Amino acid sequence: MGSAFAGAVAVAVLLAPLLLPVHLRMTATEQGLTIEPRGFDAVWTLRWRIVVPADQITSIRVVPRSELRVRGLRLPGVCIPGLIIAGSFGAGQHRTLADIRRGEELLVVYCRTGSPYRAFVLEFPDPHAVLGRAQAALRR
Repeated sequence: MGSAFAGAVAVAVLLAPLLLPVHLRMTATEQGLTIEPRGFDAVWTLRWRIVVPADQITSIRVVPRSELRVRGLRLPGVCIPGLIIAGSFGAGQHRTLADIRRGEELLVVYCRTGSPYRAFVLEFPDPHAVLGRAQAALRR
């Protein structure tokens, strides 16, 4: 009985971080966007800081989760449907970086062909506020 309990505790400890909300910071300036995964998000995405120059950004939108599909080989990252999608998915012109949990509205940054990523799919508590700040900064 003791080893079963210890096993259950170990599983709970390993899965608990997956239940945490997304922990991202995005800074917007007229030069572009800086996306910084924090805490476990940096571990899951294997990214600590991503700089997206303004000339690589074609649009930024808030999109309903139902309209998005993050597809492709996960290189690197974690995907547990309904729980977490974090990391790089796809390759070449289809490469996407995602950091999402269960949010219904997601911020998507679309990039030009030839950029390292086609899109960034990100979850924020208030994606509309983040969108407004990003658009205002990039217009300057």
